[in-house]
This record gives sequence, structure tokens and C-alpha cells, in this order.
Amino acid sequence: LLPFSPKISLTGTVLERLPTEAVTGELWMRAPDLRIPEDRALAVQQAAPAMGVWELLFLLWATVAGVLLFRALWQYGRCLRTLRRESSPMDGRAEQLYRQICSELGMRRVPELRLCPALRAPMQAGCLCPMVLLPSGDMEETVLRAALLHELTHYRRGDVCYKWLVE
Repeated sequence: LLPFSPKISLTGTVLERLPTEAVTGELWMRAPDLRIPEDRALAVQQAAPAMGVWELLFLLWATVAGVLLFRALWQYGRCLRTLRRESSPMDGRAEQLYRQICSELGMRRVPELRLCPALRAPMQAGCLCPMVLLPSGDMEETVLRAALLHELTHYRRGDVCYKWLVE
């Protein structure tokens, strides 16, 4: 069924019929279009010096910094997904007050207002998809207004994005 036996392999037959120069690569190096002139070969070797110690140290530093940045972004993304999963959209009196405050401040892009029972204090999170998170529990209107104004101030100043740049 097979065109060759274990004693005679297909590749062995092909290699036996090729000239030895083709198998060793000498034939390809003698081709006129692939040959590099001696003076150019020497210039190429001199133009590409080996990496120095400082270049290697910089490369190592950049690699470690890149890995740490990726790790921090990944952890922050996991934190935001957890906050979004554990919270629910806010409605009712707090949502109305929030929309009123946003219109008073003249905000064009309004972060999402969410209720998160796991939090003890209000917070603003997210750079690309910002959200203001409130803890569960009833707050007086003056306290709620102050908390919302405080968190919206963080959003308007870009404190979350600024924190990423500083760290």
C-alpha cells in the first residue's frame, strides 16, 4: 500500500537524487543574485554592533514596566467589572437629584449612577465608562447632594485618570 518501505524513505530518495551542493546549501550561496560582495558584508558586520550593557538594562526595565502596567490595568478592569456586577442602576429620588445636579453643573457627559451595597462611602470609578457609586442606605437629601457634588467634582477634574498617571 505504501510506495516505500522502511528501508527506503521518500525523503531519502529525494535527497539521494539531489546534488550534494544543494543539500549542504553551497549551491544557493554560489547564486549570483544571493551573493553579498565582500566589502558590503564587512560593512554590514561593522554597522550592527552588539547591544551594550545600558541597552540591555533599558530593555529589561521596559519589559518589566510593560508587564507591571499590563497587570495593573488588568486588575483595575477586574475591579470595575466586579463593581458593575455587584451594583445596580439607581432610580427614584437619588436619580432625580443626580440629574438635577448634573444639569446645574452643565455636564454634557454624565457618569452612570449606581447603588452598591458593598460600599461604605460614595465613590467615582472608571475613566472610559465612568460611574458614581453610592452605598445602600437612606441618606438625607443634603448629605446625598453633598456626596454627589463631591463625586462629580472628582469626575470633572479627572482625578481617576490623573491617579493612573501619577502611579
